[in-house]
Amino acid sequence: MKTLAKCYFDVIEKDHVSRYSLSSRQVAILSCIRAPHAQDFLFTIPIDGLGQRMNQRQFRSVLCYRLSVPMFSEGSLCPSCNVHRMDLWGDHVVHCSSEVGVKFMHNLVCDILVDICSKVGIMVRKEAPMGFLSEDGKELRPADLLLFN
Repeated sequence: MKTLAKCYFDVIEKDHVSRYSLSSRQVAILSCIRAPHAQDFLFTIPIDGLGQRMNQRQFRSVLCYRLSVPMFSEGSLCPSCNVHRMDLWGDHVVHCSSEVGVKFMHNLVCDILVDICSKVGIMVRKEAPMGFLSEDGKELRPADLLLFN
């Protein structure tokens, strides 16, 4: 399946780049789609308890983004933060600072890993300060998880 997808996107990229004037964004998306493991989300097993399940709207959004199909009307508000204006392609959503999106999922995964480690007897600390300093002397961010040996 991955070989078939790679062959398909190779042909599509060569054909589209030579036939159409693609923007740098479209060329970047085509090269990302062809990257190793880029299609792996299609083969994952949905697990509701871990939040590893896409609803129809999320799946449609991922496909539209990957195929460069416009998702929003120009100037509409972001559905996550209701503050910023959207672009046609939905690029704002990728880096939106709304608590609902990426940060929530990141914290959920951290919480699940802490729970798993605790249940199997591994000592773990969440948001552990490491005491490392940056080049300008500021303290670096704490570790998401610190596992004790």
